[in-house]
Order: sequence, then structure tokens, then C-alpha cells
Amino acid sequence: MTRVRLALFILLGPLACTATAQTHEETAGASTQSVRGATATVLNLDVVHNSATAEILNQSDKDITAYAVAIEEVLQDHHVIQSERMEDYGAFLAAKGEVLHPGQTSTQPLQFSPSPSNPLFSVRATVVALVFADKTSEASSPDALGRIVDHRASMALMARTHLEAIKKALATTSEHPGALAGSIVRDSISQQTNSSASVPSAGIDKQLMKTVAQELEDAPNRAAAKGTTEREYLTERLTILQQRAQEEETYSQIRRKP
Repeated sequence: MTRVRLALFILLGPLACTATAQTHEETAGASTQSVRGATATVLNLDVVHNSATAEILNQSDKDITAYAVAIEEVLQDHHVIQSERMEDYGAFLAAKGEVLHPGQTSTQPLQFSPSPSNPLFSVRATVVALVFADKTSEASSPDALGRIVDHRASMALMARTHLEAIKKALATTSEHPGALAGSIVRDSISQQTNSSASVPSAGIDKQLMKTVAQELEDAPNRAAAKGTTEREYLTERLTILQQRAQEEETYSQIRRKP
């Protein structure tokens, strides 16, 4: 199961992602292999409060725009619960250079929930996938890299869907193009849900798209706050989204080798 925390300003702001995915439990064995471009160190381990911090160091000579860290929660009986933390700075922040630069560190707070009868013993963290600013990548876990690729493809698809919805609405004579655009987005969500051919991890994030639809449907109020008409408001957003959609498309084009 994946929990995604997204900082999203639907019409203007960045699409950035931090995600945690729990995978499985196994008996402690060989350590996960690390990539060369970054290392992870576990700091502030607190076995009483079941928390720790993973510090990721960029030891490459290139900017990092996304990384995945494999977390191994070792319990008292030596069983290991594996999870993964993925951080993608997003096209907006990457364009501004607000990424993980060479020599810099990034921290990820970690929280665990072991049973009282089998408490936390230790924690290991390993960087298993990286994407650099030049779109090259490095991975010891193809699956982890695939999740970053899928996430970016999803962001690009959402931006295109958002853009096309406004275009179609503005091409009509509707008195409320925002409501029409929101309806088009909701139709896209339904199509994604009903499509058996789609891959869920690479498709539209339905909860985010519902928020997009709500924002579009609120266009009359947003336009009034700016002192413009609803159509003028959406036309302005269309110009911004055209650039954003292109940025997301370019950002999603990852090459598998450095």
C-alpha cells in the first residue's frame, strides 16, 4: 500500500512527491545493494518511540531530482519489515534548481509500528534508485526506479488532462466553462477507473484529479476575487498550464543509464 503526500497548487504551483510504500516482511539476511551516486545513513534511532531519521547524501557530481530509499526495520527476533521512501522534487522545483545538489543532504523522518512483543531492534537505509537532473538514472532496484518513472508519467498525464479540459471548455460558448472543464476532468477519472488496460501505478491519481475538478468548478469565485470574468480567468490559467504540461512531459523522460 502506498501513501503519497503531495504539495500541490493545482493551477500555479509545484507537483512534488514524498511517498512511503510497505512491501513485505522477511528473515534478516543480506543487506540491500546501494547505488553509487548517493548514500543513506540512519540517525537519531529511538527504539523507545520507534522513530529514526534517514539522511541521504548526494556523493555524485550531478544534481539529483528524485531518489528511492529502501528501509529495513529489524525487529528483536531478527525479522525484517521492508518499506520504501521515494522523494521526487518535481518539474517545478527542478526547473528552479531546488533539488539535491552534489555534497548536500536530504533527511527523511521515519516512524515504525512494531508490536510490543517484538520491538524495534535496528534500522537500515539504502539508496536503491536515483534520477539526475540530466534525466539519467542509476538503480540497484529496477522496481524502485520503475515507481519513480510511473510517478512522473502520472504527473505528466494529469497536467495534459487538466490542460485539455480547459481547452475544450473554452472552445464552447458555455456560460460556465469552469464547471464544464471540471466535468471533463471527472469524465477522465471515470474512464481511467473503468479502463482494464490501464496500469494503476502509471495512471491518473484520482484523488488529485478530483481536487483539480473542484478547483475548476470554483472558477467563478476565483475569477471574482481577481476582478476578472470566469473565461478570462481560465484563459490566463491555460497559458500557464501549457508551459507546465510541457515541463512535466520533459521531466518524465528518464533514461535508464547514467
